[in-house]
Amino acid sequence: MAQRKRIPYLLVAFVVFFLPSLALASFGIQLHTVTTGSMRPEIKPGDLVITRLEIMSSVQKGQVILFYDLKSKSPISHRVISVVDNGLNVNVTTKGDANPIADGTITEPRSFKIAKVVTVVAGMGWVVAALHTPAAKYLLVGLLALLIIMYVVEKRFGSKKEEKVKDKLKIPDRNPYVVEGKSHV
Repeated sequence: MAQRKRIPYLLVAFVVFFLPSLALASFGIQLHTVTTGSMRPEIKPGDLVITRLEIMSSVQKGQVILFYDLKSKSPISHRVISVVDNGLNVNVTTKGDANPIADGTITEPRSFKIAKVVTVVAGMGWVVAALHTPAAKYLLVGLLALLIIMYVVEKRFGSKKEEKVKDKLKIPDRNPYVVEGKSHV
């Protein structure tokens, strides 16, 4: 009986902590926090950009893509200002809306997967970034452990406490005024 009641708690823990990440990843969706103002005014520092992986040959001028910059060793979200598809590779040039000059050209095979920005959620990037810190992860694991401990303690000692209260109050297990489903009142 106790095994049956533990499954929903474990299922809820799985759904809350792991399922969203698995679902997003399976659809090629990623969350990124914007840390610079290079895309102002449309995308500001602290915004959350939601990206979806798509092939390079589908990139179009005017779209915002996210790529990894080898110099700064960080992801960058910039607008595509030029696309040249030579049949084998796609050359994409990007520029931040607030930047005076264009970035270098990205050259990748047509089938290479690149992250396209599909939506921006204002201000939520800092929340996501905070949840990815080691302190937040320890806090979430601690809360999960506390919930499990509370559940185990309640299951182990909770029913005994109810029995002690019944004994103190001398509450009968059945209603003395009802015999075989008929009331004597």
